[in-house]
Amino acid sequence: MHILQVITILSFGMVACSYPDNICALKNCQYDSCEIPECKGGYVKPNTTNCGCCPTCIKLLGRGDPCHQVEIPNNAECSAGLTCSEKSGTCVPLSLGAPCPSRKPSGPKRPIPCLASNSTLWQGDYKCSPDGSYAPKQCNAKFCMCVTRYGEVLPYSQPHKMASNMECLGAPCPSRKPSGPKRPIPCLASNSTLWQGDYKCSPDGSYAPKQCNAKFCMCVTRYGEVLPYSQPHKMASNMECLCARVEHVMSHFSGQQHLMCDMFGLCYIMDKILSPNQTFRGFEAEKNHVMDLLKRTAQFGESNSVLIVGPRGSGKTTLVRTVLKELQELGTFEEHAILVQLDGRLHTDDRLAIKDITKQMKLEELVDDKIFMSFAENLAYLLQCLKSGHKGQSKSVIFILEEFDLFCGHHNQTLLYNLFDVAQSAQAPICVVGVTARLDVTELLEKRVKSRFSHRQVFLFPPADKKVGFKARLTLLEKLLLLPVTEPLEPVYVHCWNEHVLSIVANPEVRHVCKRLYNSDQSERTFRTFLAQIISKLDIDHMTLEASDFTSTFTAFFRDTMVDVLTGLSVLEICLVIAMKHQTEIYDGDPLNFEMVLQRYLKFVSQNSSAETVQRPVLLKAFEHLKSLEIITPIGKTNKEIQKEYRLHRFLVTSDQVNEAVKKFPGLPTDVSQWANCSFQ
Repeated sequence: MHILQVITILSFGMVACSYPDNICALKNCQYDSCEIPECKGGYVKPNTTNCGCCPTCIKLLGRGDPCHQVEIPNNAECSAGLTCSEKSGTCVPLSLGAPCPSRKPSGPKRPIPCLASNSTLWQGDYKCSPDGSYAPKQCNAKFCMCVTRYGEVLPYSQPHKMASNMECLGAPCPSRKPSGPKRPIPCLASNSTLWQGDYKCSPDGSYAPKQCNAKFCMCVTRYGEVLPYSQPHKMASNMECLCARVEHVMSHFSGQQHLMCDMFGLCYIMDKILSPNQTFRGFEAEKNHVMDLLKRTAQFGESNSVLIVGPRGSGKTTLVRTVLKELQELGTFEEHAILVQLDGRLHTDDRLAIKDITKQMKLEELVDDKIFMSFAENLAYLLQCLKSGHKGQSKSVIFILEEFDLFCGHHNQTLLYNLFDVAQSAQAPICVVGVTARLDVTELLEKRVKSRFSHRQVFLFPPADKKVGFKARLTLLEKLLLLPVTEPLEPVYVHCWNEHVLSIVANPEVRHVCKRLYNSDQSERTFRTFLAQIISKLDIDHMTLEASDFTSTFTAFFRDTMVDVLTGLSVLEICLVIAMKHQTEIYDGDPLNFEMVLQRYLKFVSQNSSAETVQRPVLLKAFEHLKSLEIITPIGKTNKEIQKEYRLHRFLVTSDQVNEAVKKFPGLPTDVSQWANCSFQ
């Protein structure tokens, strides 16, 4: 027998006996020097080789790696949460056993691992909630873990650091959980503070957007997912949640602005702001008066004429459109009346006007071969064509003349003369509605035209009390930005957005910007354009409105030329402007004259020793210069019997403009700056 065979037999004999254990029992590790092995893709396990004296590298196998018990080496094992399947011979996820009866949604899910993150064997039994789902807390004799209702271990759950008496957040709210991986509210906050509060649900069955306990609050989605920017240890208990769908949109719609517009309701808000079919608000008496006139013309064939007068942006055109829309909804309006709309900016002469009238009345074929000697003959023929088969009956015609004052510049005012003449003589049932921003429009009419006009005027002026008007403007701001609870918008997102809008409207900085815009231009059209520019700035990285958005947009949108004019004045002239500002504030916008301004300026000079006294003629010359710059304007016609020092003027500059000019005025004395900001003058 060979020596090698003898050694082999002896070796197998040694394995069969317990000699190695006896040998290791007699071995003293303190006389052994061990080298710590390099371990990549695994971990160093101490006391595993050389009779438990030296460490070794344990390689961690991943999911799907071969790990059959016979072939797997002693220095390799499946990673935490995996086990070696006897059926497939690979590392597979380890489950606690049969899941709870609760229906598991579609999509990849991660069950509770038998091995915790510290490689300690899970030896406890899983527990189910009364509704058939996994209980939120799973414990054994050594540690506890937080799980979802579907048995998924939370990725930030660290069992070896958790106490056995920890409180996990309850099972998710009854809202339907969508397919795909979701992250519920964590048991541990980002600062490792135990969560000890109860979750709260919204009326629709989803998670409330704000979840709080005694120590902190955090923002969650409707499915209980903590938003990535939520930092509970830094948030106050009264924090305002921003948007419950940020994470979803950032992960699925990043870079797709049009999808974000639809998902977040920004398209809906933009449509409300820029919609041409705006609902008319206020001026109910004026609206009913115009509607009554048009209704009588359409139903009873009465002829009327009316002018709607008001500053630009006051709602004149919106009033007309609203009245026509309500009349068309009655059903019989289009059967009894024809609408003709003209615009003084487009129809610059009577030839263009009569051509468009023919087109809108759909009578082109009847007049192609006709030759008319005058405009009146042409118009009379058009109206005659509208007569029906019944004697004395014809369709009513409603003429809407936008920019009515521009029609007054036509040669001989032929169009206006013939329209008013037909309305007055009742040759055919027509109603002429003129829309203009000029208060003196009737003075532009020729005598023969004015005599045929009914002199019926409807005035649309903004509220005399600016506080009332500004309050209505803030109400409009809130109405335009709020979202309704409709599909596809989620109720939680709508709730959070609307709460944020209310806080923005109440922000003092935002109100100050809106007030400056209102004082400079009370037109609703300008206000809507201003809001549209703010909404257009929102994107994936900037999801919510901020006060700085209003400030920056106002600065870029509204460059105040009057402030530039004021900063170019002399020191004496800016002093007179400040005196006018105080005079207007004290007497609530009443007119002023030179003597009033002079007395207020002399009072300032007497109280400040550094101010130099200026002669009266120089002050009067400076006052006249301010008049030429249209900083002030005279009221009414010039009366030669009244001395110019006592003629009343209207101050055309707002207090905010004066204050802004004082801040930007180069080299302005300190006394003058303090006087401008002083409210006791």
